[in-house]
Parts: sequence; C-alpha cells; structure tokens
Amino acid sequence: RIIMRLSHRERLREPSRRFALPAVLTGSIDSSVFAGKRVLVGAEHPLDSLATRMDVNGQRYGFEFHADVVNALLNNQAVRPMPFAAQWLLALMMIVFAAAYRLWRLGKPHGVDMLALAAGCILYLAAAVIIYAKLELIADGLYHISAFVVTWWLLALLERRWFLEKRTAG
Repeated sequence: RIIMRLSHRERLREPSRRFALPAVLTGSIDSSVFAGKRVLVGAEHPLDSLATRMDVNGQRYGFEFHADVVNALLNNQAVRPMPFAAQWLLALMMIVFAAAYRLWRLGKPHGVDMLALAAGCILYLAAAVIIYAKLELIADGLYHISAFVVTWWLLALLERRWFLEKRTAG
C-alpha cells in the first residue's frame, strides 16, 4: 500500500466497483462511469480457486496484479524485455569479466576469490536494477549470472589442474 497509490484491495473488490464484461460490452452500463479512470480487466473462471489467509470469506475476484504491472499503468510506461542481442552481449560481458579476474589472479593465493565472486554477482544485480530503472529494460539475470559463475568455476578448475600437472611434472 505504501509503494502503490491504490485503494485497499477490499475496496477495489466492492460490487460497486466491479462490472461484468458482458454488461459493459452490451452497453447496459453507462460508459461515463469509466471516464477519466484506468480500467483493470481481470478474468474469472468458476474453477479458479485461490485461498490465502487474507481471504476470510473465501471470495476472490480474479487474480491480484503484480506491483510492476500496476506501476506501469500508473506511470504510463511499459517495461520491456532486453533485446536478444543485448542479452547475449551482457552474457558475453559477464564471461569476459570472470575470465579477466581469473587470469589476473592466476597463480596467486585464493583467499578472496569467493568474496570477489559474490561481489561480482551483487554488482551485476545492481547494474540490472539500474538498467530496469533508467532504461525500462528487464535483463534475464539467471543466464548472465550463470555464465559468470560457470566461467569462474571452469577456469578455477583448469587452473587447479594446470598447477597440479605442473607440480607432478616438475
């Protein structure tokens, strides 16, 4: 309720605020009721059952809207997914960052590696939030962080194997 400027959800569910779609489409409801208002359209089905502890009486009208959808409606903005090429570029950038760190740390003590890995993931999440807030783009973070962690892990594994072979050979 603090983030979204909406009425209490029970107030949104009052019968005076709910209209059946067939009644609206046939014109049996005066269209001036909707003048200057945002209209949220929800679908209900008799087999839809969703009960939470907030639903004491068991009546629920449609599904709850996500905060970002309501925020987009209120601010007249649409958040969209990041383009495919940009997704790949960001994944490639995460791979390059992981490789660059691992190569920079090659042969050095591994005391801060896990801290650096966590910091890299947190920095990516911060960048994703900034991209979301400023450019209204949603990044597929799972792929990017996975690319970062898998690259990190593979290079660490190769580094251990290389130094182990070097020790046994020498």
